[in-house]
Amino acid sequence: MIIPMTKEHTLEVAEIHMKQFPEYFTSMFGITFLKTLNDSICEDTKSFGFVYVKDKKVLGYVSGISNKAKLLKKNIFKLGIIMLPFIIKKPSILKDIYKAIISEDEAFPELFSIVVHSSLRGEGIGRQFIMKLNEKFLDIDIKKYRLHVGANIPAVKFYKKMGFIYKRTETWTNNKMYVMEYNIKELE
Repeated sequence: MIIPMTKEHTLEVAEIHMKQFPEYFTSMFGITFLKTLNDSICEDTKSFGFVYVKDKKVLGYVSGISNKAKLLKKNIFKLGIIMLPFIIKKPSILKDIYKAIISEDEAFPELFSIVVHSSLRGEGIGRQFIMKLNEKFLDIDIKKYRLHVGANIPAVKFYKKMGFIYKRTETWTNNKMYVMEYNIKELE
């Protein structure tokens, strides 16, 4: 069953994210950072998430953010405290943190993250997540959003099938990422 994500789900969501995307930029800051970020998404009136729950276990999720840069700035203190030890160990990540917070491009609405447990792929849950995301974005008058996806992962095929269009390639912490964009058609 797909239900709205709440703070009750954010630890499981963070764990799923870490398992699925261990090399991604946000993953480098660990479970506590991801949980705190997802808590912030739950608290933000223009951000949202959904989880797929079966037998009281989260087996997938999607999150959407209307303005990632604004969300990060709003929560910079609590997220910054968690990031500080990682920044001390690897100061070069500051340029990516700066890019995530300051870049006008990062103010664009975004599908922040989506994962469906491997045993459930092909059952339409990812498609349902995208439809839920589209409904929520339309509710706040957003008709276009982006996502960043690893250039070498199978999900690129899924996004293309859903109607996402490749825009460009970016590098985040030495990982090539495709930026893809989706134009929401009015829901019938």
